[in-house]
Amino acid sequence: MPVEVTAALKPDIVVPKAFTPAQPINNKLYPFPVGIKTFTSFMVYNRWGNMVFKTNSADAANGWDGTYKGTISFMDTYTWVADGYDFVGNPVHRTGNTLILK
Repeated sequence: MPVEVTAALKPDIVVPKAFTPAQPINNKLYPFPVGIKTFTSFMVYNRWGNMVFKTNSADAANGWDGTYKGTISFMDTYTWVADGYDFVGNPVHRTGNTLILK
């Protein structure tokens, strides 16, 4: 049976462009570190610059469930910031936007 392998050309932190917090699948937002030895932080901000989520884990179980102050957030675009270090100790800093779909 053939096995498909994808090689990363450089260390990266990838985050989905959208997720659906109120659904049974695709309901958490979390980073996918590629070639990262130490993952240090993942933060999500709303359009007003308020931090709505923060973790130092890239584990799916610790991802953002789309809530802010106990309430499911509005369908909107949120900005994320992720940081870590690659296998030779170089810092990796990524930012991007993710859409909450309902």
